[in-house]
Amino acid sequence: MPIKFPDTENDIHDKEIMTDSGQQNFALEDTKIAAENIFVGEIPLEETNAAPVERYDLRIMRSLRQITRSVDIHSRQLSQKYDITAPQLVTLLSIVNSYSTTIANIAKDVHLSPSTLVGIVDRLERKGLVRRDRSTSDRRQVYITITPKGVEFADSAPSPLQETLSQALIELSELEQSSIALSLERVVELMDKDGIGYTGNGNTKK
Repeated sequence: MPIKFPDTENDIHDKEIMTDSGQQNFALEDTKIAAENIFVGEIPLEETNAAPVERYDLRIMRSLRQITRSVDIHSRQLSQKYDITAPQLVTLLSIVNSYSTTIANIAKDVHLSPSTLVGIVDRLERKGLVRRDRSTSDRRQVYITITPKGVEFADSAPSPLQETLSQALIELSELEQSSIALSLERVVELMDKDGIGYTGNGNTKK
């Protein structure tokens, strides 16, 4: 049987150098792989896999469409239950607050065009809730005045808002209610900057 002699001191030294060199090479390779895994074109990999940020304009549009749809549904419910639509109710409440006012003033208050409001006031007048009074000093000027029946109806009328929303708002703090109102008013303000103006729609039942 051949005799295996132990490694010489030089052999052992050479193996240690090779081992150290191999470990260094492996370490460098691992570092390179790790760097490639973390960065892809100087963009972290975890960011490339992240979901894209949703556009705010689309989120706002969806919210506005949902609000519009809810308003239309609630208006039909008001018409069936109370024989009055949401635009009519909002107009009536505006007249109650001022007792007697003009079409132009109501239009500014409820953000509907004067031509749209003429039809709404006609319907409210036929129901006996308002009346037209011509000015004694200027016969061209017509005032829309609330009637006793209109006052009584307004006192017992439901909220022009959807019942679920109306109840939820009551349960919020005054600060939260104010914040929501200011945010929506800001949206209206931004829309008016583009000259949209009155938001009356002839295709919607008034």
